[in-house]
Amino acid sequence: MPQQPMMRPQAPMQAPSGPMPGMPGMPQMNQQNMQQNMTPEQKYMMTTQKFIPAVNEKNPHMKDQVGQCIYDFVVMMVGLEKAPKITGMLLELPIQQIKNYMSSFQALQMKVMEANEHLMKAMGQESTPH
Repeated sequence: MPQQPMMRPQAPMQAPSGPMPGMPGMPQMNQQNMQQNMTPEQKYMMTTQKFIPAVNEKNPHMKDQVGQCIYDFVVMMVGLEKAPKITGMLLELPIQQIKNYMSSFQALQMKVMEANEHLMKAMGQESTPH
């Protein structure tokens, strides 16, 4: 008669301990402290660098990804009231311009200020009776 293999009870799965994913060897507290000490420009570059390769016309999620990436920085520059409209304006720019402002915080600032000026002019024209 053949012997049946003995079934061993499996140990319960445990959550891995150690550093956070994405930052090997760096404890969570040090990562948070490091981010708090960064300038907005450094935070922007850290946030946008991983998305730049995905900025192309073949990516169906590009506008969502770019919008989520830049929104908080646009809020910092123009406030909560104008940020959604200005972010939307920036997402309608040609791909090369999007790559440009994703690659440079100064370029983003310039585009945000340009969009804000256009928005102010448009709002001024709407409120003026013809």
